[in-house]
Amino acid sequence: MQLPKELHARVANEFRFVADRMRDTKDPFGKVFLLSAFYGEAGRILNQHWDKDLALIHLVIQQVQQQINARLQLIVSGGERNVKLDNAYFDALTQAADALASYVEHDGNESELCGIVGRFAELSYITTGNGYYLLGKGQIRL
Repeated sequence: MQLPKELHARVANEFRFVADRMRDTKDPFGKVFLLSAFYGEAGRILNQHWDKDLALIHLVIQQVQQQINARLQLIVSGGERNVKLDNAYFDALTQAADALASYVEHDGNESELCGIVGRFAELSYITTGNGYYLLGKGQIRL
């Protein structure tokens, strides 16, 4: 990322805080709520300094958080009977959050960022009927 030092430190600190809190909470709704802080902080920083990598993080995490939240709402309302998001799923989500925080802390490269946002895309896709089916077939792994 091409951020001024103070903004980079702010993003790194906030992302680490969020990833650590996600690890500490066992509540799936709490984890998904905390995930929203990634794109929230990214949006605040983008208002101060444009960065394409941070914009990618904002876009992907916002979409992923909304997709997971929508599926969770369907599950708890009884509107979804097939797709199940278990502890292993939320552990994988937490690991992806930790990878994103580490990426920012260590100022990783574009290839690393691509792998991290790709993992978030996989986790989001698992919440769809087809994604859950592919998880069951072993084509997507947690």
